Amino acid sequence: MGYLFRRFISRTGMSADIGIPPGFASIGITDAVIPVMIGDALKDLSAKSNPRKADAKDFEMMIG
Repeated sequence: MGYLFRRFISRTGMSADIGIPPGFASIGITDAVIPVMIGDALKDLSAKSNPRKADAKDFEMMIG
């Protein structure tokens, strides 16, 4: 989820209503794993075929 979307969801309280965890830590994902997730996202075939190209900074904003 992108930063702005997460901020909107958290401010409206919708995340709890629709079952979105409040953050990665709440489901056991530590900050140390985020770079691995970004690396995996960069290698994912769907990222390569996306009309809007994303780099590591873009994925960090979406994931982090």
